[in-house]
Amino acid sequence: MVFGHGIIDYIVVALAVGWSAYLLLVRPRDLLLYLPLLVTVDFFIPLLSQLTPGRLVPLVIGGWWFYSGKTPFQGPLAKGLAAGFGIILLSTLGALLIGDSGVRPVIRSLNYVNLLILCGFAWQFSRGKSGVRRLFEGFALAGVVHAGYACYQVLAHKAGLPYRGIIYSAGGVGAGSMSEGGFRINGFADEPKRLGLVLLAGTISLLYLAARERDLTKKHGLQALGVVVLLVSFLTFSTSYLIALLLWLPAFLLISTRGFKYGVGVAIIACLVPIFMADTVGNYLVTQKDLMESREKEMELGLDAQKVYRQEFFAEDLLKTSPELAISGLGMGRYYRVLNDKYGSGAGIGFYGDLLPLNSQILEVTFDAGLPGVLLVYLGGIWVMWRVKERGTTGFLLAILILFELIQSLFVQSFPLLMIGLGGAVAWAGRDRRSPKARGRKRATVLRRPKKGGSKMAPEITGPGAGGGVKFRRAFRPGAS
Repeated sequence: MVFGHGIIDYIVVALAVGWSAYLLLVRPRDLLLYLPLLVTVDFFIPLLSQLTPGRLVPLVIGGWWFYSGKTPFQGPLAKGLAAGFGIILLSTLGALLIGDSGVRPVIRSLNYVNLLILCGFAWQFSRGKSGVRRLFEGFALAGVVHAGYACYQVLAHKAGLPYRGIIYSAGGVGAGSMSEGGFRINGFADEPKRLGLVLLAGTISLLYLAARERDLTKKHGLQALGVVVLLVSFLTFSTSYLIALLLWLPAFLLISTRGFKYGVGVAIIACLVPIFMADTVGNYLVTQKDLMESREKEMELGLDAQKVYRQEFFAEDLLKTSPELAISGLGMGRYYRVLNDKYGSGAGIGFYGDLLPLNSQILEVTFDAGLPGVLLVYLGGIWVMWRVKERGTTGFLLAILILFELIQSLFVQSFPLLMIGLGGAVAWAGRDRRSPKARGRKRATVLRRPKKGGSKMAPEITGPGAGGGVKFRRAFRPGAS
């Protein structure tokens, strides 16, 4: 039995906002542990827009910054955040001057401001080994919670138990049943395709935690849990998720020599699963093949289909007819209206007046912020990934996480997790990799001159080349015995 939006949404949103505010006042670094989960659960209050924890919690963080004065507008992120705010402001003002979208540009701009806040907060509290570990623990927690509920969805669907389905709106809900067979999970995410990203991030994070666990029982437990979360991700039956995986696996093997070790592990798992789960894998491949063929036919028809529900077809056609829009954009939040005016009802705006957003994050950024916004996110993401990829296993795992989030954003909206990962990666790239002993040598030691009548041993300060220590020599003064 499928249920949708209800009183539980109001409870979850209120708890998320209250818990975040409490942690910010008491121990703000601990919020990093829950942040990936809070920005990926699809519980909402329908007021103007869907007020989810992912939209409200960053605003709470912004209010805490203003209240405490502890902002991240210093250090390596300062210029990037300033550029982001500048692009958002200019695009929003331009859209308001055109004046065909009401207050939508302002509402839309808050989504981008939230992304910058997530990035800044992740950088602020990911500095140091304990901070980055907490970040990975947050991704792992999100993956385990979503995967656990996704497994319950499968069992509930077969047993006729109540479960939360795929929520389309306050009054619309759907189940994950498919005409091709199988059942699509979505966990607590809004759609199966977005769940795949959360589960893969959880898998990478569980492997990171396992690598740092000394107790063998816990280590093997975390590794096994990571494999389970990865296998659950394939039950999304998401074509875009599988395409992103196929692009990602060879790419991370190329960016660093460390990738080959993980590539061997993936290959072993890929060989063992069909042996122990032959029937399940066979049924899965048949279902996925039918889905791929259906997707291929849909792509071939494009706008010529009898009913076009994928907004990317309209967006791509608009860019083909007006390529200059890829540089200038349309203005913040205007693409709904522009697509609707050009292609009619069902494009940008639904038959009942509901907004129809793009799934592709890169297309959405192109229309909202133009080429400057695209370059800031994607070139910035690649630059951070390249800086951090050789900084140990931690840096490599952060790099491949960012890489997958960038690839996935070509098909789905993945920026909240991407911005959290980018903030953590910038923090890790900026840390001093020298040992505390080596860092201490750089500092000169200043000792006061002994008082009169004190010891005749005078200090001689030596520099780093001499070992950075302090030697004592006897002070010979005229007349001294």
